[in-house]
Amino acid sequence: MIRISKILLMIIIACYLVSCKADPKGLVSSSDVDKRFADSASLPEKSDVSIGGEETEFSFIVIADPHVYHGSDSGLTELKAKLLQDRDNGINDKFLIACGDISQRGDTEDFLAFRDILAPEFPVYTTLGNHDVYYDGWYNYREIFGKSCYTFKAGSSVRFVSFDSANGTLGRKQKNWLEGVLKNSTEPLCFVYTHFELFSPNSTTIQQYTDIEEAYYLIHLFKKTGVDYVFMGHSHDYYDKEINGTHYLNISGFTDKKDYFRFYVNLVNGTIRYERKSL
Repeated sequence: MIRISKILLMIIIACYLVSCKADPKGLVSSSDVDKRFADSASLPEKSDVSIGGEETEFSFIVIADPHVYHGSDSGLTELKAKLLQDRDNGINDKFLIACGDISQRGDTEDFLAFRDILAPEFPVYTTLGNHDVYYDGWYNYREIFGKSCYTFKAGSSVRFVSFDSANGTLGRKQKNWLEGVLKNSTEPLCFVYTHFELFSPNSTTIQQYTDIEEAYYLIHLFKKTGVDYVFMGHSHDYYDKEINGTHYLNISGFTDKKDYFRFYVNLVNGTIRYERKSL
């Protein structure tokens, strides 16, 4: 029995090490979700995105897991060039969302590299990944990107909400905050984004939500509050699963797949569509 337990433990460790470029040493000095939520209270709110009154549709970009390391651009320079070329051809993406693991190990130079490559042409809205809080990376992240969880609007009819899942759990205070934001939202369209998957079709991805009841709670909350899309990352796999009217879209890893997703939101009829593209 002891031998079997040791074998199972070794399998679990091996799965962890091959998932999401794991760095076991970084886990020792990662921060706590409740502490990050408390820290965020004093940080500035995110700016809303202005949509012109004559615009009937707008687009935005979603990526996940760029894993910038030692200031490398991780393909972001090529992505920016492609988006600028599209802009010249009439596709004016308003902003870019990144679903966590911006950096490989939470270093300031990597957060700055990510921001500065894309700015100022493309405002970035990020969420924390587990790699971003390695080696106390939260303290570097907050200086560059600000809050660990936040909400903003695009125009008057689209709500965006980011929550912190970098530890695989919400924490009580953030859970109450998220429920309050979604229940009080009056916009007809709503997108939510985070890092960890609520579920995964990949059996080797074991590092995800640690509390299955919390995952069920979130799925129920998103149904009850009419969330249209939930963007996730972490496993670097792509899938789109609809549950109770909400699309759970896992964004394939930018660092290895070089995929990016362009979303189009029609402000007249409220329809949403997206394209999966690669560099």
